Formats: sequence, C-alpha cells, structure tokens
Amino acid sequence: MTDAQMTELPVTGRTPPDTGAHARRVRWGTLIGLLVSVVSLYLAVRNLHLADVVDAFAHAEYVWIVPAVALYLLALVARTARWQALLAHERRVPFRELLPTMAMGRAANNIFPFRTGEIVRAWLLQRRNRIPVAVGLASILVERVFDGLTMILILVLAAFIGGIPDNPYLRYVVWLAPAVFVGALV
Repeated sequence: MTDAQMTELPVTGRTPPDTGAHARRVRWGTLIGLLVSVVSLYLAVRNLHLADVVDAFAHAEYVWIVPAVALYLLALVARTARWQALLAHERRVPFRELLPTMAMGRAANNIFPFRTGEIVRAWLLQRRNRIPVAVGLASILVERVFDGLTMILILVLAAFIGGIPDNPYLRYVVWLAPAVFVGALV
C-alpha cells in the first residue's frame, strides 16, 4: 500500500485489511473449515428422525440445565485458578485474562479432535500474555498429570471402598490403569 493510500484511510487504530496471499489463504481455510463442519454435521444427524428429536425436546427436563451450567462454570473457574497457580513461576497472569483463554481452549476441545484445544490454549496464552508456548504446553502437561493422578486415586479408592465386582476384566483394568499411567510418567 502506498503512502498516498495510507493517508486516505480513516484513523481507527486498525491496520488496513490484507489483500494479498494471506487473505486468500484465510478464505481457503474458512472454506475448508465450513466444508468439514457441514460434512460432520451431516454425518452426525443423518440417521435422526425429526419426530424423535421433537419428542425428545418436548419431554426434556430443562430444569437441569441451570445446575449443569453452574457446575461447568465452577469447574472452569477452578481449572483457571489451578492454571494460574501453575503459571505463577513464569509470570503472574491476572485471573480475568486467563479465564477467557481457558474457556476458548475448552471450546476448541469440543470442536476439534485430539484435544487440540490445549494447543489453542497455549497459543492464546502466548499471544495474549506473552508467555512462551513451551511454558504454556508444559503447564498443560502438568495439569494432565494431575488429572490422571486424580482419576487413578478415585478409581483405587472406589475399588477399596466399594470393592471390585466379580468381573475379571474389570479387576484387570482397575489395577492395570495406575500401572500404565505411572509407567508413562517414568
């Protein structure tokens, strides 16, 4: 863009839109994303019958939405506080800045496969708070380790308190899961 063209733009604090190759790539990325979304939506609903869907919505107990959303938000706040504590060694990031990053990462996990939201979260952390992606990914790895240890603790406690049913496969899983997790850590 020439200097003459730059002076014609209103002063908004924004950079002018890119009209080069980058803009074309973004359009292709958007088109591919929409195509994948449409195909995925079709695959998800192709065997649904509209009458069954209407009936399910008619008989749903919507009163459970409020506590479910409240619990989800409480868990989101708790996870954000934990992440803030993990990042404190690098730099103190205000909670109000981490919460949207955590929420966007969780949303990306619901949309993209293979827990891609964790990478999105580390990238957003770098972009919004200037914390290196490697630090963000390391903190997320520590979170996953804590989550795994918590699940194993719950599994073992449930096995000791309630016993393990007489299913040999289930007994195998209850005792093999902690061993595999600990082995993966070493």
